[in-house]
Amino acid sequence: MSYETGLSEDLRALLEQSTLGAVVHDEQRLLLVNQVGRGPEHLRTVQDVGRLLFGEHAGKTALCARIESAGTKSAANGGAPREPVRLPFEAPDGTRRWLEVLPPAFLPTGLYVQTFLDATELEAERRARSEVDRRLDTALRSAEDFVLYQLRLDPDSELGGVVEMVSPSLSRIMGVPPDTPLPGWFANIHPADLPRVAEANARAAARQERFSEIARVWRPDEERWGWIHAISNPVRDEDGVATHFLGLIVDITAQREAEDERRRLEVELARKHPLEALG
Repeated sequence: MSYETGLSEDLRALLEQSTLGAVVHDEQRLLLVNQVGRGPEHLRTVQDVGRLLFGEHAGKTALCARIESAGTKSAANGGAPREPVRLPFEAPDGTRRWLEVLPPAFLPTGLYVQTFLDATELEAERRARSEVDRRLDTALRSAEDFVLYQLRLDPDSELGGVVEMVSPSLSRIMGVPPDTPLPGWFANIHPADLPRVAEANARAAARQERFSEIARVWRPDEERWGWIHAISNPVRDEDGVATHFLGLIVDITAQREAEDERRRLEVELARKHPLEALG
C-alpha cells in the first residue's frame, strides 16, 4: 500500500514483495506500508506506526525518538550494524504476538526504511530454550554425588577435548575447581589407576567411542581417597561425526566402601566357621 510519491519504482517493488514487514516514511508522511501485524488499512500516519511498534500510548514521538537515537548511535559507531529489538503487540484476533524490529535504514533522500518480521515463533523457541537452560543450570548446581559435563572434541588440544560445560560438583568429587581445563581433571587420580584411565580416554577420543572407567581420586578437602565411575558417550552431527562427548562422573565411594566392608565380613565369617567346626 503506497501513499505519496518519493520512492523509486524499483525500491517500492522490492519492498512490496519483501517477506519482511516494511514501513517507509519521513518525520510526517507515510510513503509505503507492505506487511504489518494489523494490516495496512489501519496505518495512515506515522503515529499509527509508532503505536503499532512501541505501544498504544507511544505514537509518533516514540517512533521518531527511537529512529533519531538509532541514527545518532549509527553515526557514532561509523555506521556499524545495530541490534534488532523484539517487541510484543496485539494481533487483530486479540492474541499476543511479537515483532522483531530491525535497525532502520536511512536513505540519502531523508526517508526512513523500517523493517520488521513476525517473531512469535522465534520468541516461543527462545523462551523454550531459556527454560531448558534454566532447568539444566538448576540440575548442574544441585548435583552433589555426580558431575555432568560436556567436552568439545578438538584434535589440537591436549587430550583431544575442551571443557564446554561442567557442574560445580567437580570440585568435591574430583578435587579440582570447575574452571580447570581437561588435563587438570587427571591430577588427583591415583597413580596406580592413572595410566589405565588416560589410555582409555585417548582411545575413546581417537575412535569416537564410549568411555567408561572406575578409578580412585584424592580429595584434598576431605583428605582421603574416593572412588568415581566416569562414563561418557559421543554426540554426533548429521553426518555421523562425533563433535562432543557428554559425560557423567558418579561418586561411588559409599558403594565401594560398603562392598569392602561386606568382603571383610565374609572373610571374617569364613575364618570363624572352621574354628567353630574344630571346637
